[in-house]
Amino acid sequence: MTEGKNARTEKPKTEKGKGTILIVDDEPSIRLVLKEFLSSKGFVAHAVSLAEEALEILNNLEVDLVITNIWMPGMNGLEFTRLIRNRYHSEVIILTGYHSYTVEEATKIGAWNLIHKPAKLQDLLESINRVLDK
Repeated sequence: MTEGKNARTEKPKTEKGKGTILIVDDEPSIRLVLKEFLSSKGFVAHAVSLAEEALEILNNLEVDLVITNIWMPGMNGLEFTRLIRNRYHSEVIILTGYHSYTVEEATKIGAWNLIHKPAKLQDLLESINRVLDK
């Protein structure tokens, strides 16, 4: 984050939709599938491969929800979730292929939910709708 810049200030919203979602996953196929699926459901979806790239978007755009993987190069999804909850107004859903993580652990660090891969798109959509409708 740029020094002196307050990430919690009002940022421009993107085009009208159900909400703006930022997907952060180092697996290109997951980014593509999620972005296309969420766009088809009326969301404005952005997708990047690293948490550091996501921070640039969060600093410049109002994002309603971040969907992040845990294990990525650079900053991992757990550190990233803590940072989001401390600096931004975005909710977080964690996606992981590691079944050793629990929903309770994820919510302790500020995530709304944790979903294990491979996730059913309908289950993910239900979780997204719950968090955005709260």
